[in-house]
Amino acid sequence: MHQTLMLSPHPTDNDTTSPTLLFAIREGNAVAWQRLVRIYGPLVVGWCRRCGLQESDAFDVSQEVLLGVSESLDRFELRPIQTPGTGSFRGWLWTITRNKIADHQRRTAGKAQAGGGTGALQQILSLPDQSPETTEDVADLHLRLLGELKLSFNETTWTAFWRVAVEGDAAKDVADDLGISVWAIYKAKSRILAKLREHFGENLE
Repeated sequence: MHQTLMLSPHPTDNDTTSPTLLFAIREGNAVAWQRLVRIYGPLVVGWCRRCGLQESDAFDVSQEVLLGVSESLDRFELRPIQTPGTGSFRGWLWTITRNKIADHQRRTAGKAQAGGGTGALQQILSLPDQSPETTEDVADLHLRLLGELKLSFNETTWTAFWRVAVEGDAAKDVADDLGISVWAIYKAKSRILAKLREHFGENLE
């Protein structure tokens, strides 16, 4: 069962991955790279499956996508976003994913043509310009982002944030349960959202 984030599940004008995380990866930080893989790998697999790939093919293509990201990350630059999906890390990631899916389908088409099939070619033409992510995809992404930050905060701060921002409990009820002030609840929420923006560039408010 998926948690329901009580935050905007849609990409916003701040929908970019933090320059801090990207810089760490560019500097060869293996921990930062593994963090990026944990966060975005499942999203890429979901995109691949939504574009018609079977589970095993979706995983294989996702590995090709991540290899493409590692090879071309130095050429990626965050830009002001004029329209959803442009200038953002996710928009760039989808471009790579789309190309890798098309490559896979061309290979499939080559095999199919030997047997008289044309379905793979039609699939290439039907690939969307914008990523096929759903509201649930983005909510799951945000949950993974939050999971990366959990150990950075004490239990009370995290519980206060989680219950108010993710589970949707009233701040007063949470404050009473935890024995802290309502002001402390909002401070906890603010601190964690600020950390998300700082480390991952995601604006969830």
